[in-house]
Amino acid sequence: MGNIASINFKPTNNIQLKHNDRTTPPTYLLAKELGYGCECNRNCDDALALRDELVAKAKERYKQAFNQPFKSTRNLWSAVVNIKPTTTMQDLERLARHFKKEYGFQCYQIAIHRDEGHIDEEGNVVINHHAHMEFVMLDEHTGKNVFRTIRPRHLRQIQSEVATILGMQRGVDNRKSGVKRIEPRAYAKLMEKNKVERKELKDKYQSEKDKKNRNHQIIQRTYDGLIDLLKLNDDDLIKNESLKGLSYIEKMDARTKADLEIIVDRINALKQEKLEVEKALAELIDNAPKGKKTHTLIEGARKIWAKLNKGLKEVNLSEFEAADYKALRELKKEGLSIESLKARITELENLAEARLQEKIELTEAKDKLSAELKNLQTDHGVTLANMNLLKFDKQILEKRVNDFAEEKYNLSRGYKKELEGIENEYKDTIQGLQTINSKLSKRITELEKRKPKEVYISPTTPPLTL
Repeated sequence: MGNIASINFKPTNNIQLKHNDRTTPPTYLLAKELGYGCECNRNCDDALALRDELVAKAKERYKQAFNQPFKSTRNLWSAVVNIKPTTTMQDLERLARHFKKEYGFQCYQIAIHRDEGHIDEEGNVVINHHAHMEFVMLDEHTGKNVFRTIRPRHLRQIQSEVATILGMQRGVDNRKSGVKRIEPRAYAKLMEKNKVERKELKDKYQSEKDKKNRNHQIIQRTYDGLIDLLKLNDDDLIKNESLKGLSYIEKMDARTKADLEIIVDRINALKQEKLEVEKALAELIDNAPKGKKTHTLIEGARKIWAKLNKGLKEVNLSEFEAADYKALRELKKEGLSIESLKARITELENLAEARLQEKIELTEAKDKLSAELKNLQTDHGVTLANMNLLKFDKQILEKRVNDFAEEKYNLSRGYKKELEGIENEYKDTIQGLQTINSKLSKRITELEKRKPKEVYISPTTPPLTL
């Protein structure tokens, strides 16, 4: 079964019937254009008329049965029922007939609500599937208040009956679980608070993770840079005849420019494709039914963005991020005209394009900084002996240590002094590497201070063009 059944009773308030048929909708409803709504077997006015009729008949029969004035006041009760996504109005009407037969509850309105819930931090819609049932708790034949006879054991039995009739799983007795029902408004506030707290924890975790990754990248770039110094003769830049006579930085500049040209050509090709798709989308919007134009425009823009991102992935870039898609979805709720909606989508695209330009500029700056780092390492390079020591990577050093250990084990005491000399030589090697690493760490710290600062582009900043 999977879904947990639950029914909770409370006295009916003055606006409950209008809440049920959405004559007075709450502020926390999910967007109608997303396809979420409600189903009600009677509107507010019809339900009120039926309720008054049931109460009037009960009062008359009470007077006939007991020959005294009718005194009951708390005889109107509302019930909130958890349901499955597949629960129908017929299922709930069957439940209402059961309540009347077994307990004398007279149901006069049923509403199914599938337009309440929340959107989680991943942008997924979480629907709170539930129903409202309104009751006159007066006996049809005597007019007596039947809810006064209901005890906790009856309510526990009712929970089991609801689960059976609706084909759901019976919940754990709250005497064991301690669980209490939360009203929709309180639930919405709690979920929003939890979402904020989860986001804060996620951001904190991501910040720490990014910090560790940056430190790791600095170490890795340093190691890779040193290894590259030992392989300069095999570098394509060195072999390229057209770059002969240029310094290392000039060669790196040439390669960066070539990479940027590839990126620019790809972006221009994607822009041309975007124009063609937008023309087709405009025709599709013109031919769409009046109530579907907004959805057609937003869905078309989303597909165009996805196609652009797929094309830019070939050059390790992306233009539109998760926040852009979220902002696009939010436009559905603003009730804008088609022209205003187009203008807002254009604003989002301009901001994304400016951000893309910034990414390209930062990539170029990083490449130049990397070239300068390698050039400085060459200018302040180590001596030939130290460079030879750097040829030993981790595996070679570990193998040499193991060889030393094996040699020490096999050598006789007569060779002990020679072995100690080898060990001392190894210690000197390690000390030399540590000295080199310390110097390079200082140089890297100086270069990090010269790194270009990131630029914040406000929504009012004119878009950059490629």
